[in-house]
Amino acid sequence: MAVHQIGEGGLVMYWVTFGLMAFSALAFAVMTFTRPLNKRSHGYITLAIVTIAAIAYYAMAASGGKALVSNPDGNLRDIYYARYIDWFFTTPLLLLDIILLTGIPIGVTLWIVLADVAMIMLGLFGALSTNSYRWGYYGVSCAFFFVVLWGLFFPGAKGARARGGQVPGLYFGLAGYLALLWFGYPIVWGLAEGSDYISVTAEAASYAGLDIAAKVVFGWAVMLSHPLIARNQTDGSLLINSTNDPFVASTTHIPERQGGIFGGLMGKKRGAGTPLATNEGVPRKAAPTAATTTAGNPATAAEV
Repeated sequence: MAVHQIGEGGLVMYWVTFGLMAFSALAFAVMTFTRPLNKRSHGYITLAIVTIAAIAYYAMAASGGKALVSNPDGNLRDIYYARYIDWFFTTPLLLLDIILLTGIPIGVTLWIVLADVAMIMLGLFGALSTNSYRWGYYGVSCAFFFVVLWGLFFPGAKGARARGGQVPGLYFGLAGYLALLWFGYPIVWGLAEGSDYISVTAEAASYAGLDIAAKVVFGWAVMLSHPLIARNQTDGSLLINSTNDPFVASTTHIPERQGGIFGGLMGKKRGAGTPLATNEGVPRKAAPTAATTTAGNPATAAEV
């Protein structure tokens, strides 16, 4: 029985990744908190992503957040559950960073995020499995990955096009880049946790490289795109209607649906003449002017 554990090169890679995440977190904090309060949505999200990742990589670099798990072939292998905790929080935030550009309904957003959470949890269950059932977890996890891709490139793409201006170009650039990178994770999983084919050090280097590209590089792309996002800002919020979030489309730009799961995923499309479920379009009575008040009161008119 062999014991497969990380080598010195893998730990060095973890420390380098921690440094990049921590540096980016400090830079994003400065960039975020120097902006007006109503223009910090993407900054808060992107800052949280690299902060959580920095904590996870510090734990892994310090030889923590791992467990020795028996493979079906009888060998023991280090499984870093700390990275799955990282992904459990950061991958939904990465998706939210993109989805906030589209203004799609909250129900569709929840389905995309929940599919992503299921994808990560199943990957962890498979990595910790000591028998061949790990490949069942892997297969269902990949299925949820395609649900996430569906959300990004169908309802998400439709919402981005509805925004118009420069938003579609930014959205498709970020979503396409992230989706392409995410295809690398199941490949590494299959070679590492799944089949025990590559070393733990090679696994560490592969995942670290993907995380740097998916969080640090992606995060800088989002933060440096702030002027473009601000130029296309509109009022209205995807999450809380009473806020003034400049990064999501106004409800008047996206065709709404009535009924169905989570308010619109499977409901009927709202007719063109049907008013929105907001205060928009509701006629308001004009305040009476001095002239109309005088004309409507003979006694007052006589006094004048």
